[in-house]
Amino acid sequence: MSSIPILYSAHHCSSDFGKFSNRSALSAEQRKRLSDCGTDLTVPLHGKVLLAGYSRGIVDLNRPLDRIDLFRDTDFADPPNRIWIPSQEPTPNEREDIIQRIYRSYHDCILRCLQELSHEHRSIVVVAWDNMGRYPLRGDGSLRPGLIVPVVLSNCGTNGSTDKDGQQQEPTSCSPVILYALAAEFRTALLACGFSSDIADGIHFNLPKFKGGYICEHYNTRRHPELHVDADVQSLQVEYDIALTHNPGTLKTDNDATHRLRQAFAMAMERAYVNLLQQVS
Repeated sequence: MSSIPILYSAHHCSSDFGKFSNRSALSAEQRKRLSDCGTDLTVPLHGKVLLAGYSRGIVDLNRPLDRIDLFRDTDFADPPNRIWIPSQEPTPNEREDIIQRIYRSYHDCILRCLQELSHEHRSIVVVAWDNMGRYPLRGDGSLRPGLIVPVVLSNCGTNGSTDKDGQQQEPTSCSPVILYALAAEFRTALLACGFSSDIADGIHFNLPKFKGGYICEHYNTRRHPELHVDADVQSLQVEYDIALTHNPGTLKTDNDATHRLRQAFAMAMERAYVNLLQQVS
């Protein structure tokens, strides 16, 4: 697989609380479930890859600075678990340090990567690489249903479509043509890599909760020409069900499945880029 001008962001892959570890109320398993567990193992390696070094429980790299959930108080369990021991959450001064040292550092790195790629390429793709976990219900220990479809591809478009609707003012984060073609290539690649037809046929677009987070929304020149990157930058988000690569109950990794998913998306993205993206303005 050749190297192509794609930047992958696995911004939720880490469960590490760093120096705040002894102040978190979450168990080791709960910390893993709060992360997008395994996305560091499945993210394709044929482009530039950014991996988060810290848990989203410290700061959510896929949120703008003005979002209330930039700093979370609870995880996604039902009922939710508190992330911090009472009175042990980061102080305002510590949060400011987190913003500078972790959040801004990560986003500055995204911009540097895009600027480096723009020196040699006129078309660049940013892929926000995520998965959807599943949480056990308290009491009987059964799992709360996770993502109802295997894969969601998003470009800030309208529900179930690769395009915007008539009332949407801003353009999609990547061309609808690109996203649709990528889905077709991904379906073919999933089958070629040994995934079932139920999974390969289960690619959806822009579901209500999965239309693209901040990284997908922000790092493209279709919606944000002020990025000042001397190239056409298109962005999209991939959200896959953790059950494709892990036992959702134990979080045990299926190493073969992680390799096959990584391979399938790399194949699809490369074909979509080489065959289509360079022809789209």
